[in-house]
Amino acid sequence: MLLWLIFAVVTAAVLVVVLRPAFAAASRAAPGGLADVAVYKDQLADLDRQLARGQVDASEYDSLRTEIARRILRVSTGAASPSPKPTARW
Repeated sequence: MLLWLIFAVVTAAVLVVVLRPAFAAASRAAPGGLADVAVYKDQLADLDRQLARGQVDASEYDSLRTEIARRILRVSTGAASPSPKPTARW
């Protein structure tokens, strides 16, 4: 009987060691896209200030604003529907 108890304890310990990285990766997958969106919004505000000061011309402003908007869309859609990522590291 004692032998089976030892087997059960060792099995539980091995399962904890093996499954810990999977649960840790799931908890680390917090929405980091929100911080990225805040950075991109700051970039848009800075771009508006540069346009007002005359540091950027209108065509460059439009292309930069479009690029920042694309990045915001990519981050926001990626945060809404995360793609499945492998959790096991070999």
